[in-house]
Amino acid sequence: MTFNDLPKQQRLLIYMFYYEAKSGKAITMAKNSADIIAYGISKNKNSLANMLYILRKKGLVTAAILRNGDVAYRLTAAGQDSARHFINLYGNGIEVPTAKGSLQENEAADADWREQFADAVASFVNSLNSLKNPTGGNSFCNQVELLKKQVELLKAANAEKDEKISALSRSLRDALRRLDEKTKQAQQLEDALSKLENSLGQMAAWTRRLKNGSSN
Repeated sequence: MTFNDLPKQQRLLIYMFYYEAKSGKAITMAKNSADIIAYGISKNKNSLANMLYILRKKGLVTAAILRNGDVAYRLTAAGQDSARHFINLYGNGIEVPTAKGSLQENEAADADWREQFADAVASFVNSLNSLKNPTGGNSFCNQVELLKKQVELLKAANAEKDEKISALSRSLRDALRRLDEKTKQAQQLEDALSKLENSLGQMAAWTRRLKNGSSN
């Protein structure tokens, strides 16, 4: 049996299991969707998002928002157990494709912030060293003022980044709420169709009984 012979949700669980075991990272739409679609696990990003949503509702996958706004999906303990079960069930004959690229969670903005902070600290250390020079008093004061300004800028930048993360979190919660509503509507429609089908069946049975009775 090949990997592509399995049901899609099982394939996705197995893919995530091997990917996490190899890279130690969670998957994201930005980094992994192209590979997942190429492996035939999902038709497109919308279908993949729906699969992940269903697995999350089943408690097999958890979602977390990264600092760059991407959503990272990782197997829960139950999801790992389920993936192991499918792997053991189908045996070692499953050919699981290797991910084309390792997942690197993009935290460039945070890295830039840390780099700026490191520069500020280095500047402060240099200012302290200047105290060894008796003529360096004024220079040190200027460096302190400059450092204060840099810290204020960093605080403002960090506050802006936190606001963006909060906005993205609200957007994600709103999207998940709308998806829940669509799922409930679909379930209601399915229930209504089932009732209609039962009613039609009863009507057909009544018609047959009426026909048989009139022919007698």
